[in-house]
Amino acid sequence: MATVVIEAGPAVTPVRAPSPPRPPSGALAELRNYVRSQVVNAKRHGRAVRSFEQAEFGDGPTAPRSPNIEAVNKLLAEVATLQSSAIGRLESAGRAALAAPSRSRMGAFARLKDTAQARTQLTEKIWLFYHNLFEQRTGPFAEQLLAIDRIALNCYQACFMGLGAARSIPTPPPMSYVEAGYGPATYRRGVKLSRLGRKANPFPLVKLPNHRLINPWSLGAVPHEIGHNLQNDLDLWTAAPRLIRDRLTAAGIPREAVRIWMRWHKEIYADLIGVLLIGPAYVSSLFDVVGKAPERVARFSSSGVHPTSYVRPLINTELLRRIGFAKQADAFDSAWLGVYPPEVPNRLPAALRDSFPVAVRETVAALCFQPHKAYGGRKLVEVVRFRPQDETIVREAADRLGAGGNPGIVPERFLISAARDALERQVAPPERIAKNFYDVLLGR
Repeated sequence: MATVVIEAGPAVTPVRAPSPPRPPSGALAELRNYVRSQVVNAKRHGRAVRSFEQAEFGDGPTAPRSPNIEAVNKLLAEVATLQSSAIGRLESAGRAALAAPSRSRMGAFARLKDTAQARTQLTEKIWLFYHNLFEQRTGPFAEQLLAIDRIALNCYQACFMGLGAARSIPTPPPMSYVEAGYGPATYRRGVKLSRLGRKANPFPLVKLPNHRLINPWSLGAVPHEIGHNLQNDLDLWTAAPRLIRDRLTAAGIPREAVRIWMRWHKEIYADLIGVLLIGPAYVSSLFDVVGKAPERVARFSSSGVHPTSYVRPLINTELLRRIGFAKQADAFDSAWLGVYPPEVPNRLPAALRDSFPVAVRETVAALCFQPHKAYGGRKLVEVVRFRPQDETIVREAADRLGAGGNPGIVPERFLISAARDALERQVAPPERIAKNFYDVLLGR
């Protein structure tokens, strides 16, 4: 058999992918300038963020409290650490890109630049938010905000001193600030805020529009907003709707109506504890808020967290009756129902309207007259109390406010009630009542 010989062909040289072209010398210089400037900018941004010092806001009584400043500085340190880490990675990527420029390395650098910028923007946003709050303590609102802080603190004291068992005292204390807008609001301790890049707010914040500060008899908003924070700090945020659900279900309330009352739990709780903190004056102050045009007052929202305005006062007068103020409760109900045509309630969902008398009774019972471990085994009405004899104290304090005298050892929260009583009985011009209200809270 013949042998087949296969001759070897010429050697084949492996084909390599072409190297990316190096930028021309002028472009390379611009790339280096760009990289270096971005690193320099980022590092300077990082060094610009500083903690707050007590001295920069003064050392007088209106200055922010040191625990509040320390809590904010801790939050700033947390986000500054994230910012510093991002800047460090950007600097390393910049060195690599300068050593051997390529599209992949420049792409990595650009992505890290975005990250570093986002961290810088977050840090600046948080710093500026709290700086503006603290800076208000050096301007025209400083004394009024100090007065509100003292009322807010007294609301906390009234609750925590009345618990049936000791529990850790929340700190730092609440802090108030002014912001334009119709209504007051609060940011709870530990709640993650979008304006803080979803970081947790370290202490309760009470936001008030200036027109509430001008009219102190309308400051029932303060115990209400503090009520939200007390519900949060007492770990009742998730327990309250369950209490309502169980009580209303046992009473045979339709499921549709039960869901509505559960959705309203936060605002109902804040209203009810407001009544317990300052008494009937809370309902008077609430009228300022919910007194709306007939075509709006019964407007129902299937997703709203606030009780429909028409029924909101009636929830609170239920509590007033049960703590010894039946006469005032009846007067409030008659006045409120007398404002609106009798057909207004027909705009409410039938399940809510028809079951309202039983549901309001059971909801108030669930939140105020049911013992709970959060209160050390007590009921809320045993923890925070406004008694008929306290109304006598409020009346005397109102007379002294009108006369320009010092009301004496009156709890700070009662001064809202006293200002309301003084206004309603016209014991003095509104300007004098407002001035004396703040003078007393400021210790003048």
